[in-house]
Amino acid sequence: MINVTYDRMHHSLKVEGHAGAGLKGSDPICAAATILAYTFAQSCIDAVEFKCAKPKSLLTRFEDGYAEISVEPHKKYNEMVMSILDSIVNGFVLLAKGYKENLTLTVK
Repeated sequence: MINVTYDRMHHSLKVEGHAGAGLKGSDPICAAATILAYTFAQSCIDAVEFKCAKPKSLLTRFEDGYAEISVEPHKKYNEMVMSILDSIVNGFVLLAKGYKENLTLTVK
């Protein structure tokens, strides 16, 4: 089971576990969750590069079965960054609806 937690206030995402929908390396649910996590991370990196977020706030940590990503936008860019990150999290919403036995999503 993959457990995804999105904390909107802190612009952070945690992804933990494995979906168990296929063999390691060929599990389509894990692949989908992984690409969404990497997209979230790249969007946080982009926010820093475009000076919309604080560089020292950026966290991108990926390990086997675990990802932790966060960034702190500058106040005037908060809504824009949140909108981008919310859009990516919508992918997790779709996965959670379609594959309830493999992925859960908690939004704080």
